[in-house]
Amino acid sequence: MSIITKVKHTIDKYNLIQSQDSILAALSGGPDSVALLHIINAIKKEYRITISAIYINHNLRPRASKLEEEFCQKLCDNLDVELILVNEDIKALSKKNKKGIEETARDFRYGVFEKLTDEYNFSKIALGHRSDDRVETILFRIIRGTGRSGLVGIKPKRGNIIRPLFDI
Repeated sequence: MSIITKVKHTIDKYNLIQSQDSILAALSGGPDSVALLHIINAIKKEYRITISAIYINHNLRPRASKLEEEFCQKLCDNLDVELILVNEDIKALSKKNKKGIEETARDFRYGVFEKLTDEYNFSKIALGHRSDDRVETILFRIIRGTGRSGLVGIKPKRGNIIRPLFDI
């Protein structure tokens, strides 16, 4: 079974995408998000959806993140997918909010997703989380001292957030 077939099965199994959805794909430049963008782009006609991508530069690694941004732009240009670029100084925001860098970055990303959903009328935000990420989330929660509810891990769909690579 091809990866596209597996992803389509996940989409259908969890009812992640409906016809006419406008999807914003989170694109970090890493293999999971790049695969997600390629796959969603490959199935967009079949599912009758539109797709855009977003790259958020957290400015934590200035040289590397600039290269990632350029890579993401070239990828989107080649796929004829609109790319939204967002820049934020996460270190400064972290200090201002008195939170850790990872938490600040995550909160910022989800805040941007919510804002863009309203601004551009996206119906779904697609993230590249896979089965490994599900296990990792559970382990982190165990280490932090979770209750039984924390042992579930991430879900394939939460509100308008979808994870088409969930079963990969």
